[in-house]
Amino acid sequence: METEEPAQNRVGAVALAARNIGLGVLVFVVIIAVKSAVSDDSVAIPVGSRCSIARATYGLKDLGKAYSDLEKAQKANDEFGLTELARRDVAVLLRADIPCLVIDTNFLDHFASYRQVRVLSEPYLGEALWVKKSDLAALGSK
Repeated sequence: METEEPAQNRVGAVALAARNIGLGVLVFVVIIAVKSAVSDDSVAIPVGSRCSIARATYGLKDLGKAYSDLEKAQKANDEFGLTELARRDVAVLLRADIPCLVIDTNFLDHFASYRQVRVLSEPYLGEALWVKKSDLAALGSK
């Protein structure tokens, strides 16, 4: 009996170590994948890039507060919801071809698919808005 107990403890310790190593490898792979996505994503349209709005879209003044409301309204084709966001001055409708300057691509604080841009023409000249990266066309760096 006494010889079986240490053997069982060793088997349990080996199983625990294997599970922890597997978990560590999984965490490492996830970190590498996220870092790769962040690196690739921020290089695509980096800070300092001149860009333009590729198609009419909404820009958000506070991405954290308005993101879910905008996504819900757009998915539901809720024109009243979009109008309410605009009336509350949370989202503004930007026409295509408005020139912008990318001023933030912070993946961790915000969402990878958005860029904060400074609008470079009227009617929103000088405003900082968050716009989906897919709605931007890169024009080159400054």
